[in-house]
Amino acid sequence: MTTILALGAEKQAATSLACAYPNCTVIFASDCDILDGSDLANVCMVRAKPSNAKKLAASADHVVPLCPRWLSEDHSLSRTFDRLERSLPGRCLPVRQQLASHGQWIVKGNRWSRPDGPLSGNARQLGEVTDVHDCGVVFQPFWKVHATMMAIGRRTHTRAVHIGIVRVFQERFFRDAILQAGETIDAPEVLHASLEILDALDHHGYFTLNWVQTDENLRLTSLRPTPRAVFQSFLLGGVDILAPTSAVKVVPAGARFIAAPTYVSYERISA
Repeated sequence: MTTILALGAEKQAATSLACAYPNCTVIFASDCDILDGSDLANVCMVRAKPSNAKKLAASADHVVPLCPRWLSEDHSLSRTFDRLERSLPGRCLPVRQQLASHGQWIVKGNRWSRPDGPLSGNARQLGEVTDVHDCGVVFQPFWKVHATMMAIGRRTHTRAVHIGIVRVFQERFFRDAILQAGETIDAPEVLHASLEILDALDHHGYFTLNWVQTDENLRLTSLRPTPRAVFQSFLLGGVDILAPTSAVKVVPAGARFIAAPTYVSYERISA
């Protein structure tokens, strides 16, 4: 039986992955005590640390990182956006590691997403923000937006990409950012810009690019080397993110999803 390893399985995408591939054994690896998905027959949960990732990956057919904490490379927003500003100026909404004294800002995790609700405000309101999760903190200008879209998928090399553009209807923030409702859309401008950015970075692996439509233009606000909870929706659209490809395969418009909460008993994962 095919084995899929989900690294950082405390993320919402873990149960999406397991539900999308019911005939595969899906190993949920996490250093958190409690995970969702204990009621799924194909799920095996293991307690592990990011330092164990390579050892765990050696026996898996597919490895899906769900949090950048489990990757050894530097995928920080500050580094990524600095590279993009040099190669594709004006595409990103810039981030800075020092809070400016004027303007409105939103706080983000630098190396991975902060596991708290989003914080925004001016220098006085954000002056005491601390990095309790050791993810690094960056500040991004807070702009009024008309729409939020995500480009989600996997790239193995130039012109070998699985990708879908998701219009985000609702996202909730608890210990994890929950993609509550969305729909795949036909958005040529977002698709072209996303492929251009992935090529400029020569990105390999999974990705989620966050785009916002402002009064002026389309701007990239985040790029993480991990997917979101869209595995089932993309499969229904005819795109298997885990499968090999030699072309750009785009999820067609119209795959709509709404996250449905479930409540089951749980046990803490043993060491």
